[in-house]
Amino acid sequence: MKTSLTPMTTYILLALTHGDMPAAAIYRQIGNDSQSTFLPSEAPLYKALNRMLRENLIAKSVLSAPQRRIFTLTPNGRKQLKLEQARISRLSQVLHDQL
Repeated sequence: MKTSLTPMTTYILLALTHGDMPAAAIYRQIGNDSQSTFLPSEAPLYKALNRMLRENLIAKSVLSAPQRRIFTLTPNGRKQLKLEQARISRLSQVLHDQL
């Protein structure tokens, strides 16, 4: 895994810390978490979700009626989010010290 997550990946993982949810709810949660400063369009959101599934950062289950894909944060995804938190914290400290 890369040492730095993209903003999209970070916001998706952060959204899923609130619980399992479909893509539409992830989109709304990203808006809430970013205070509407980061609002991805549908295609990039689904592209990121598919990539994150392949990277085992999230998992997917399908509910049958109506057929909805529900996304879940995996232990690996939680670990990567914690690493990103530490990286951002270190960067914030450097910025604080320099400015």
